[in-house]
Amino acid sequence: MKFFAKLPRNTQVQLKLEPFNSFLNNTMVFYVPLLMKGVGLAEREIGLIGSIGMVVGVFSQLVAPLVVNALGRRKTLVLGTYFSWVVPMTMWAFVADFAGFLIANMFHNLVRIASLAYYCYNTEDVDDVYKPAVYNYLSLLTHGSGVLALVMVPLVEHFGMIPTVRVLAALSAVVVGTASTIRFLRTTETSVGLEAIAAVRAGQRYRPEILSSLRTVLTDRSLRLLMLAEILWNFSAGMNAFMIIYLRDQLALSASMISFLPAVSAAVGLTAFFVTVRLRLKESSGLLIGSLSTAFSLVMLCFIPPGNVAAVIVFYALHTLSAYVFGTFFAPLFNISVHQTNKTRIFSVVQLSLLTAIIPASYLSGLLYEINPLLIFYVRIGLMLLCALIIVLFVLEQRRLSRSPTH
Repeated sequence: MKFFAKLPRNTQVQLKLEPFNSFLNNTMVFYVPLLMKGVGLAEREIGLIGSIGMVVGVFSQLVAPLVVNALGRRKTLVLGTYFSWVVPMTMWAFVADFAGFLIANMFHNLVRIASLAYYCYNTEDVDDVYKPAVYNYLSLLTHGSGVLALVMVPLVEHFGMIPTVRVLAALSAVVVGTASTIRFLRTTETSVGLEAIAAVRAGQRYRPEILSSLRTVLTDRSLRLLMLAEILWNFSAGMNAFMIIYLRDQLALSASMISFLPAVSAAVGLTAFFVTVRLRLKESSGLLIGSLSTAFSLVMLCFIPPGNVAAVIVFYALHTLSAYVFGTFFAPLFNISVHQTNKTRIFSVVQLSLLTAIIPASYLSGLLYEINPLLIFYVRIGLMLLCALIIVLFVLEQRRLSRSPTH
């Protein structure tokens, strides 16, 4: 990591402490649905918790720029981490009813405020030459966070799922809170953050310009198709929590085997990370492959008999790889499709629209699971096929524009 020495002090501190956050945060998110199911919550209740939490997520996405500019990146990040991670982790360590998990999830969905501050802190004041290295490092941590599962497997096997996850939640709250405090004490506000704070204090108001930005997206056929594809993809992803529950309840996977699945994700993610760097694949092709392979993996899941661990691992690896491919190729494609002067506003309104559109996903999946668990996967397969169709339409639109005399 020779590039570390050439980064600003803020970024150095942030990246050195990031492993504590990535490993523990991602692991906890994986186990929360199983924890809720394990303490006796019904599928409909679990789904409702997810959808209500998403409403809070929409609100946090809306106010995030205002909060980050008013408080600054540094204060927002430490407060946001405490409210969206430390508080819910502490609650997950002991709550056992619907109300407790609902409140914890509502706190957790404030994470979008912290995420914006986190993004600013990692990129502001960093020379453009080193930004790719920063992104790659963070990506490696994200994809490698599943290795913690190798520690969880024997613990879950010996102590059981619920006690182990509760101890992990309590430990995570302490570690993440401590790391966040250290980061706050050892860093300063970014230069861009200082300018934003000064502007707010001088009376400058933040105007999200939601309607005008949304109008820009909706009047551009290419952007409209891309946003629709992302909504379909994320609506499907919003139903993911019940996939893990299905593996446990319907396919009879043991708690220790389920705990091993994040390690499978880590292996797939890390392999894909190094492979895709060398692949020269069009972004639209990546989206098409990602959506179709997701549909195929879900079809495969529907035919896996109970107890077939090998088939589940193959399915999970393919499902993870498909998500990686779609996510990797979507961001740059959308980025180059948006005019430079509109990027910030367009990205913000697309994220807001996306979060709003997928609010029903979690509750719907809970209802479907109670009727017939396979219904969730039938719906997701349909969403992925529709997503693939939208991507094809996007490709055709791009070809039409390339032949147009005005382009």
